[in-house]
Amino acid sequence: MKSKRLQSIAAFILIMAFINSVKSQIPEDYPFKTYLDTADNLYVTGYNGEYNIETTKFPSAGGDPEWNKSHPNPGFDRGTDLVLDADLNVYVCGFLQSGNGYPDLCILRHNREEGIISLVKRIDFQKEDKFYGIAREGEFFYAAGFKTSRNLKDFFLVKFNRDGDTIWTRTFNNSDYNRDDVATDILVDGNFVYAIGYTYNGEGFKNDIILYTCELDGTNARTEIVNRKFTNETPTAFIFAK
Repeated sequence: MKSKRLQSIAAFILIMAFINSVKSQIPEDYPFKTYLDTADNLYVTGYNGEYNIETTKFPSAGGDPEWNKSHPNPGFDRGTDLVLDADLNVYVCGFLQSGNGYPDLCILRHNREEGIISLVKRIDFQKEDKFYGIAREGEFFYAAGFKTSRNLKDFFLVKFNRDGDTIWTRTFNNSDYNRDDVATDILVDGNFVYAIGYTYNGEGFKNDIILYTCELDGTNARTEIVNRKFTNETPTAFIFAK
């Protein structure tokens, strides 16, 4: 009996040592997306050890960060993408946990000089909603992710101005199956808005890549689905190739 107790204690100690070892290897700060401006300054967004959205600017010369700012908020939050406006202010998209326990869509703006957060915009649909990508064209911004409807995720796009005011929103649901549809990245080319993501495409295809396209005013929306049988595809980013 005594031997079994000693073995149990020893096993417990080994398990705790392993857990602590693993925890020590997990970074307190989690960078999620980067952006390089025309002067080679590097911007990074993600979340910190307190699970708050955190964004950092590194100067092109290297060395210590020029500024580092986080947005305190209860719960698990994340910055998922970022872009600069014409004045080099930084716009971050992501999600902030709300009082009901679900994440809200959010946009944060950091002033260029010191990174001070001068705008926090939340869109609350009462369920799980997240932005994953943001892009800019002129004076306007476009963000993409998903909103939850009928307890399922729908593609969600929003166009907004520099003050975070919504110009238009677009939602896409693959009505053939009425399952999860999620936008993971977004680009703009001066004429059109492109959002990539995945859609549930039936048991024979599972989750397939989908490209959603519309004009800058949100009209003439169309979709293209890349059909691949029996596999799940989840794109996380895309670029224009000339």
